Amino acid sequence: MYSLVKKYVNKTDDGLNHLLGFLMSKDAAVYLVSLTVVFLIAGSTVFDRVLREDAYNFIVTGMRIAHGDFGSFQKQSIGWPLFLGGVFWLTQVETVFGAMRIARWVTILLTAISVIPLAYICRHALPKRQYAAGCLSVLIVFASAPLIHFIGKNGMSEPLFMLLVMSAVLVFLSGSNASRNGVVAALLLGLAYWVRPNSLFVFIALIASIGLQCLFANTYRARDIIVATLVFVAVCLPYWFARYMEFGSAFDYGPNSKYFVDNYEQVWADNIENPSLLTYLTTHSWSEIYQKFIERGMLQV
Repeated sequence: MYSLVKKYVNKTDDGLNHLLGFLMSKDAAVYLVSLTVVFLIAGSTVFDRVLREDAYNFIVTGMRIAHGDFGSFQKQSIGWPLFLGGVFWLTQVETVFGAMRIARWVTILLTAISVIPLAYICRHALPKRQYAAGCLSVLIVFASAPLIHFIGKNGMSEPLFMLLVMSAVLVFLSGSNASRNGVVAALLLGLAYWVRPNSLFVFIALIASIGLQCLFANTYRARDIIVATLVFVAVCLPYWFARYMEFGSAFDYGPNSKYFVDNYEQVWADNIENPSLLTYLTTHSWSEIYQKFIERGMLQV
C-alpha cells in the first residue's frame, strides 16, 4: 500500500514538474503573472485620488519638462521626472490630474514588466530541475507582495528603478561575452542612478562581483573593472555636473542627505542641520553608532 501511494505521489510530482516546465519554457506563466500584476494593482488603485508630496513634485516637474522648461528644479533625482516628461509629451496631457492618472498607469506597467527580467534572473540562478517551480513561486510572491502593490500605484520612481536594476542583474548573469555584459550592466546602473542614487550601492556590488570572478573564475579581467567604472561614471557625469551647477554639490539631495541626524523627525526639520561625519563620530559613542547603522540599519534591511 505504501509503495503504491509513493508511486502515485512521484507520478503526480513528475506530472506537475512537466506541466510547470512546459509553461515556463514557453514563458506563458511569466507573461500571465505580468498581466495578473496589472489587473491586481490597477484593480486596487483609486485613480482619482490626488497624489501628494514627492509624487506630486515629480509629476509637476515632469509636466514642466514636457513643455520644454528645464529650469530650476528641487533636489530630488531628475531621472523619473525626465521619464515622465517624455510620457507626458507623447500623450499631450494638459492637466495635473490627467498627468496623475497617466503616472499611476506608467508605474503599474513598469512594475508588471519587471516580472520578465525577474523570471530570467531565476532561470540563471536556480538549478534546471527546480527552475519551473522555484521561479513560479518567486513570481507569485512578487505579484502578491503588498509593498510591490504600494509602489506600483503611487506614481513614484521605484518601479523604473527596480526595472533598470533587475535588467542590469539579468545582463550581468547572461550571455557568453562577460566583458560586454559588465559594460551593459554598468550602463543600466548609471541610468538607474539618475532615477535613485541608491544605484551606487548596486554598482559597488557589481564591481565586487567582477573582482571576485577575476580572482577565482577567470571570467573577467582586471581591465573590465576599469571599463565598467568608466562607463558608469560617463553616464552619471552629466547628471553630477548639472546638480553641481544647480545646487553647488553633485551629491546634495536636501533633507535626504541628512545621514547623521539622530531620528527621522530631524530629517525634515528645517532648523536641524546635517552634522558632518567627524562631528557625528565625536559626539556619539560606539554603541550608538552600532545601533544606528548596524542594529537598526543593515540588520533591518
